[in-house]
Amino acid sequence: MSLFWKGILIGLIFGVPVGAMTVQRTWEHGIRAGLFTGMGSSVADCIYAGIGGFGLTMIASGNGWLVVVGVFLGIQAPWELRQRECQRVPLPMRRKA
Repeated sequence: MSLFWKGILIGLIFGVPVGAMTVQRTWEHGIRAGLFTGMGSSVADCIYAGIGGFGLTMIASGNGWLVVVGVFLGIQAPWELRQRECQRVPLPMRRKA
């Protein structure tokens, strides 16, 4: 499978849940809410892609300190989450139609 088709497949795998959420928001709250949900997810995807691209560029350019910081954060962030006590937040009850 070529790199192009692998990229398409990965994009579809990650895009389907966001698309379903956008359709759900459109049905429940109208076209404006669906439009803003889709635009918000697109902006977030662009930001994540930019961070990933610039991060890989800096790592490839030979910045050793960046690798050390990345490894530290990659270990420290899950450790912090594991140490915190999980708080249970009650989910709102849906009204029956």
